[in-house]
Amino acid sequence: MSKLSLSAQVKQACLSKHFRLAVAESLTAGHLQALITSVPGASGYFEGGITAYNLEQKVCFLKVDEDRAREVNCVSQDIAVQMAERVLHLFNATVAIATTGYAEPDPSRDIPTPYAYVAVSNGIWYAWKRITPPFGMKRLQVQRFVAEEALKLFLKETDALRFSGLCAV
Repeated sequence: MSKLSLSAQVKQACLSKHFRLAVAESLTAGHLQALITSVPGASGYFEGGITAYNLEQKVCFLKVDEDRAREVNCVSQDIAVQMAERVLHLFNATVAIATTGYAEPDPSRDIPTPYAYVAVSNGIWYAWKRITPPFGMKRLQVQRFVAEEALKLFLKETDALRFSGLCAV
């Protein structure tokens, strides 16, 4: 028997736990939503998502704290958590995933390597993780890698008792 893909595992987790999933993406630019919907029947648990790629859109649609977002150029653990919590309510979901980060080095901001923050929330509980892709990945590879890591965090943190209403760090 072959191992289920990450997308199929997310489907199985959502359907078995009656989760309605929403997504807020920045750095992954739609890759996360593409992975989630790559399996048949995604409409049975996936409410939708938003790609808010710049500060103005994150503030307008996801209502992230503008001052804090400016301080960190929209890339931090708390911005990822805010994005997850806001998209949860925007789509009336029961659980949400958010991604934000840098898909490539940015010398103008003193960012030598790509990295991202991923958050999962149900509105009272959240988990987050900082992700550093392997050295040498190109932009699209980084986006795909972070999207896959986001699904892995979702699966890990929503498993059994971990999704209990407690804040996990």
